[in-house]
Amino acid sequence: MRKTFLTKYDVNDIKTNFLIKKTLSEHSINCKKAKLKVLTESGTPDDLDYLYQESIDDTMGKLGAIIDDIIKKFIEFCKDIQIQILSKINSVEFKSNVQKINDKLKFNPFLRNKTQMVTDFTPKMKQYEDASSKLAKMVAKLKSGNSVSKDIDEFSDWFDGVAEGQMKSKKMTNAAIFASLKTMMEKVDGDIKDNRDTARKLLEDVRGIKPKNDDNGNDIDLKSSSTKICNYISRVSRAAIRLQVTVLGEYLAVCKREILNAKEEETKTESYYDYSDDSFYDTTYEYADDDFSNEYDYGYDTSDIDSIVGFDF
Repeated sequence: MRKTFLTKYDVNDIKTNFLIKKTLSEHSINCKKAKLKVLTESGTPDDLDYLYQESIDDTMGKLGAIIDDIIKKFIEFCKDIQIQILSKINSVEFKSNVQKINDKLKFNPFLRNKTQMVTDFTPKMKQYEDASSKLAKMVAKLKSGNSVSKDIDEFSDWFDGVAEGQMKSKKMTNAAIFASLKTMMEKVDGDIKDNRDTARKLLEDVRGIKPKNDDNGNDIDLKSSSTKICNYISRVSRAAIRLQVTVLGEYLAVCKREILNAKEEETKTESYYDYSDDSFYDTTYEYADDDFSNEYDYGYDTSDIDSIVGFDF
């Protein structure tokens, strides 16, 4: 079974859910206190409206601050993980070992055709894509002024099952595993940026939704739904990025163990090698731009990300 590490971002999800419930509970209590105050002190309906509005304004401010924090921590997560990934795959040692694996496979059909069991992450990634699509539809519905409280509850039940679901394994040759690894290394930085930008746009769309300023309590429902959706947008996007990086690490570990560090008796070359098709064994690799340091700063602790980007050559 794959180990799951709880990073500071996962802990923040738990805190965020607690803060949302706490803030809404405080608003409900304040409204009840307002009724009691008006009754016991012979207040007027205007007094009650004033106290209600005071609680609404306070609650809206707190929920808005939670959304701001969700967006801030999501962007921080993406920065952290990109720094770690790029620093690893652009290192001299990493590139050298990738080249060694390439050379071993190129001249060793036995090693090239040997099979291994690896995680089949495609179905899980598809579920995360479906989750993002569901959330985008909820955002559109929210922007049109409709309630999404029921949609959020249904999504929550569904996504909890997705998050806890186990992934299956599949059999692949060393050559196929290395080909997949090369593709992942070439695409990982761009994929993370695409994921980040898509999620950030949704988050900003939600943050930009204006209250209706009606007297039916709809603004609180709107803001609480917005906060919950933002938390899920961040959670789903981070889960997809985390899965991609984790699988990259797994495939890398297999290549290191089964190819780079293979025992001598496992790497005996066959007497015949067909050189007719060298297209797979291209010795030129496309890596992320080495000059990536200008885009990010290193002014915060990235130790939690080590539990995700925990691979080395």
